[in-house]
Amino acid sequence: MQGPKEPASQRGIIPRALEQLFEAAAVSTEAKFLLTSSFLEIHNEEIRDLLNQANKNRLELREHPERGVYVVGKEKSLAKKWLKIIILLMTNNKIFSLI
Repeated sequence: MQGPKEPASQRGIIPRALEQLFEAAAVSTEAKFLLTSSFLEIHNEEIRDLLNQANKNRLELREHPERGVYVVGKEKSLAKKWLKIIILLMTNNKIFSLI
């Protein structure tokens, strides 16, 4: 999912998707975007918020008829640059060897 930083051809799907998302938002002249990021772990049917590790409570998955599926109480971070999200992922999950 992450892949190594170099060579760029071996980067994983997450950094590639983030880079393309921010490039598309930057060149858009028809719309403005507000991009936020969340970092969740789902294991044994339990959801943990990796951006807010102080909160050890189990998060709940819900579905809204108009909004769709969402996680109650998850932390969101404003994402101004795709690299900020990558660094946020690294900070909150030491196993990734991304950058």
